[in-house]
Amino acid sequence: MTLYSCPLCDFAHKRGYMDILPWMCETDHRAAAAMHARLIRHNTLAAGDDCCDYWYVGDRSLEALADEDSK
Repeated sequence: MTLYSCPLCDFAHKRGYMDILPWMCETDHRAAAAMHARLIRHNTLAAGDDCCDYWYVGDRSLEALADEDSK
């Protein structure tokens, strides 16, 4: 899935919280791990990219094992 806007990112930008937004987005990986999933994401609005692209897969899937540089 690809998102080009994010309410959390918009809120952080308007309120001056952009420095903590990447930490908030990092919790997505922990939530996925708790469900035995893996979040594959290479672009994030929090990191200044033009979109968030993400994909949840099983934590033992070939895609999860092959991906090493998710944000």
